[in-house]
Amino acid sequence: RNAVSQETAFLINNMLQSAVEWGTGKALRDTGIALAAKTGTAQLPKIKEFHNINGVKDAWIVAYNPELVLCIWMGFDRTTSENYLPSSAVGGSYPARIAREIFIHTYKDKEAPSFTKPTNIIEVELDEKSLREWKTIALASSLTPAEYIYKEFFTIQTAPKITTDYWTAPRAPEDFRVYSEGLSAPMITFTTASQPATYNIYRIDRDTGEHIVVHTINAPSKESIVWFDDTIKDGEHYGYYIVATHPEIHIDNKPMEGESTKVIDIVLPKTD
Repeated sequence: RNAVSQETAFLINNMLQSAVEWGTGKALRDTGIALAAKTGTAQLPKIKEFHNINGVKDAWIVAYNPELVLCIWMGFDRTTSENYLPSSAVGGSYPARIAREIFIHTYKDKEAPSFTKPTNIIEVELDEKSLREWKTIALASSLTPAEYIYKEFFTIQTAPKITTDYWTAPRAPEDFRVYSEGLSAPMITFTTASQPATYNIYRIDRDTGEHIVVHTINAPSKESIVWFDDTIKDGEHYGYYIVATHPEIHIDNKPMEGESTKVIDIVLPKTD
């Protein structure tokens, strides 16, 4: 009778293979053998006998592949103030180096087996930005940069279904307003979207047709923005609109733009 399912065993193996690839078991990495490993280090007891002693009680590694399990332990049957390991004797040091030599010798004349992926296990591309910043497990999108994509195994039933919404064209503010009545300068208000974005406020000179960016705002999500344009001339006709750009997606070396808001026109009366 199996203690765990093939799928669970494969996922645990895969996690412990990571310890060999870039974790505490990396001394086994360049063997050319598919290995999984777990290291361990036990510190000296915090008692008077070991006061001011810089050392280690036990150090070990368990390393394995589909046909061989190897455990290397270093320590003393009875640890004392005279019998203890040096502080450099951690699981990933001497025990891992010994294990490495044993595996290399074992497979010097034959091919080592690999871990077999069950049919119910799939490999998916995840979005690292979503996981690191918002603790959300989401699939990478077609716009996720390569440096933010990493692959992970799941069972078909537990694989994530949602795709990150970070690497998408930013949404235009839905509550964009421009107020001018009774004001000496137009007041522009809006609420930033839930996703990060840079907001460019454009002004149209209705006499010349010129569109220029008069202000750029970088603000947290869901923040209320109020800005006054004090650079216009009295009595002139202007239009305003906002275009949000993505701070990290560039197309043809330009920030990716979302759709613009509607244009709101104002005319400030001339002052005497």
